[in-house]
Amino acid sequence: MQIKKAAASLAAFTLLCTAVPFAPAQLSSLTAISAHAENADADAAAFLTGAVTDGSNYKIVSADGEVTSLKMCERVYNNGVQFAMKWSQTGGITLDVSGCKTLSFTAGHVDDNVGSDTTMKILLDGEEYQSIPLSGTSELKEITLPVQDVSAVQISFTGLGSNGGVYAIAGIKTDTLDASAYGSPIYLSSADIAAHVFNLNNGTYCLPSGENKLKMSGRTFEAGVTADPNWNSGGYFGINVEGLNTLSVTFGHVDDTDSGSSKLEIYLDGNLYNTYELTERMALQTVELPVKKRFSSAIFIIQNTDNKSASYGFADFKTDKLTDAPADSAPEYTTGKDITDAAFDLKNCTVYPIETGKYEEPNPLSINGRDYDNGIVMNVNWNQSAGFGINTEHADELTFTVGHADGLSGESSMLHIYLDGQEYKLLGEFKMTEHMPLQTVTLPVAKVQSVQFVLDNCDNSSGSYGFTDFRTSTAADAVPFTVPERKTGEDLVNDVFNPRNADIYPIPGEGLFDDPELLVMNGRAYANGVVLSNKWSTDASVGFNTDEIDTLSFTVGHADDKNKTGQSSKLRIYLDGTEDYRSPLTLTEDMALRNIELDVTDVQSVVLILEKNVTNSSSYGIANLMAEKDDKVVAEDEEPFTVPSYTDSDSIINQAYNLVNTERFVNNAGEYELPETFSVGGTEYTSGLIMTPKWNEAAWFGVNTDEIGQLCCKIGHVDGEGSEAATLTVYADGDVYQPYAELKLTADMAQTELTIPARDAQSVVFCIRKTTSSNTKYAITDFSMKEATPRILGDVSGNDEIGADDAQMVLKAYVNLLAGKKDGLNDSKRKAADIDGDGEITATDAQIILKYYVNMLAGKDVTWEDLIPKK
Repeated sequence: MQIKKAAASLAAFTLLCTAVPFAPAQLSSLTAISAHAENADADAAAFLTGAVTDGSNYKIVSADGEVTSLKMCERVYNNGVQFAMKWSQTGGITLDVSGCKTLSFTAGHVDDNVGSDTTMKILLDGEEYQSIPLSGTSELKEITLPVQDVSAVQISFTGLGSNGGVYAIAGIKTDTLDASAYGSPIYLSSADIAAHVFNLNNGTYCLPSGENKLKMSGRTFEAGVTADPNWNSGGYFGINVEGLNTLSVTFGHVDDTDSGSSKLEIYLDGNLYNTYELTERMALQTVELPVKKRFSSAIFIIQNTDNKSASYGFADFKTDKLTDAPADSAPEYTTGKDITDAAFDLKNCTVYPIETGKYEEPNPLSINGRDYDNGIVMNVNWNQSAGFGINTEHADELTFTVGHADGLSGESSMLHIYLDGQEYKLLGEFKMTEHMPLQTVTLPVAKVQSVQFVLDNCDNSSGSYGFTDFRTSTAADAVPFTVPERKTGEDLVNDVFNPRNADIYPIPGEGLFDDPELLVMNGRAYANGVVLSNKWSTDASVGFNTDEIDTLSFTVGHADDKNKTGQSSKLRIYLDGTEDYRSPLTLTEDMALRNIELDVTDVQSVVLILEKNVTNSSSYGIANLMAEKDDKVVAEDEEPFTVPSYTDSDSIINQAYNLVNTERFVNNAGEYELPETFSVGGTEYTSGLIMTPKWNEAAWFGVNTDEIGQLCCKIGHVDGEGSEAATLTVYADGDVYQPYAELKLTADMAQTELTIPARDAQSVVFCIRKTTSSNTKYAITDFSMKEATPRILGDVSGNDEIGADDAQMVLKAYVNLLAGKKDGLNDSKRKAADIDGDGEITATDAQIILKYYVNMLAGKDVTWEDLIPKK
């Protein structure tokens, strides 16, 4: 009996085997088969046809039969018997071997067909001779049977799973017939090897002629295969290595597939050669297998280890006879956008710019108020991480800028950077926060294939961070970013970034005829600004881009009539992540407006954070923003605020602000209604402010005094409304006005007139406190205004003295005017500062005041006329 040469069967290795699709173009030639071999094939087919006496689910391979050839381990056989079983069927034949001394054949799985595990049983004249396990991943088995005294050989395949299987015996040889020749592939290129991969299970061919392109670590490979294990199902494939001394292969994670890990096992003719761990961040690994012309097959088995569906690729196949096969194409960059566009393994990432529509402008990436032309935003959410990779094979250094992406969620996250799978820890703990400054990082990548970035969530919430301005020694964007153009304070407000628990003013009215809602602080209505409102467990914050300015100034104070709880707060000021030396500022509801000037030379951003309150919320405003560059004002509102206009007592009452435990009582009765009144010391009043302090809560309100010289009013007990004593304290711009510091109030007190000098005060606050729990009411009524006592000439500070401080104030006002700023003086101060009476504030006025002060110290009696230069 003459059959083709038997191939070494694959080692028993059990794996769940499913249908194996295979339809690659055959790119290689086969070894020539001699005429003698062709005749042997015919003889073998004839022998088998005559020898098979019984069987099931089998087909004889012959040149003119239904099955003309078969492949096992990529060997091509032109004779044999193929067994195709479905579901749980068995298959087999009985051969008449009378007259034969030996029978040899090769048994194994038919390439690229269904291949559930099976057991091949051999019986000689009804007695079991041998039982051999086979699978789609086992090696070919060379079988030689002694049949000199045997008349019948039974060969059967049993134990098939639900998918069935296709197995064969081929390469028939007897003592009188030799049909053992077979064809093996000749590899002319790396693509040839990829095309002749056999038994590819849970995988994909990636060939030059196909649509599937294999990319790993940013490289594009000419040809290869992928193994795509899914959940609990592995993947595998084999390569015929007959006649080769070495076989090398490069493998790694397939770009943009899942992040699961797997285990790779490589077998040479059924013997385990080595095991490799496969991970998403692994560096590409090249392995050379010492096949040394003594192995027929190399089997690659990939087992899923974490129930995810990551794909791993195998490419750049080379042999000792094929060493110059083109391996891959690593990207080369000329711009930062090239680097962004070539990023791979993007997980929970958005690539910018986003093309939003056919007629819409691309959406830029904004970080700390800068608009970047391109970049990548990583979005972590709850327990999900985010990541991406960049190929760096043609770079010595990789530089990038990172920061919080404006307008997106901002919980803190942790950044990890991996160079060829190894975490780069020289950066230390790289924590990302919403208020972080922009950071520029340079990575040494001279011998690194790829860099991978992983962002982990820290707070079980969501956060978005941008990576941009990528560059190498040969690649960079000409203008990576732009900054907003600002000419007014309104521009500065409108261009804020990352407003959190913040309202931008003015807020447009909701109705057609509604006026916008303005920001009001201490009775001043500001043209624009930002109100920060912290809450129980959350801060409030806002950022300002300061790339093209040297000085940023603003006014801060309590936002009138918002969160009137008496809760103080702290405002922290960060310049590129470094806290200002005045920070934190303590803010209170009755505070005077405070002007802050920040030196932001070489500073990219300013972030203001209103710290959360433990028990309540509070609201504070940022307004009157101004920016300077090179000592010149570049952004400022002409009229940053307006102040109330008072005509009578009721107008003052109506425009009082921050009423806490205070009732505004104004006669607004209709034409036919009797006016409501209240009584103080027997006198009936139709208007006033009734204050009801509680046991642990004061009562207060404020009055704007920007245009008031002296504020006068009366205070007394409201008749019949409790009998508890209390104390009144009056504050002028946050400072206690000493004559009314804890002024005692009683139920039987006479109505008392109060006069508060307000010449230099922006606001006056009235506060009544008591220590008992019963409610007692006191009323402030009969508001009136008086002209302030005029300042004496030269007394700019208003302390009724002339000193060096007055000269300094005048000189500062003059410097401000030279820089294009406002002089910072009100009308009364301006009149006191204009010593020479020319209607202007100059350095001459400051010099005269200083001379006057020096003469006074020296005991000389001089007048202003003596010191004013003669014209």
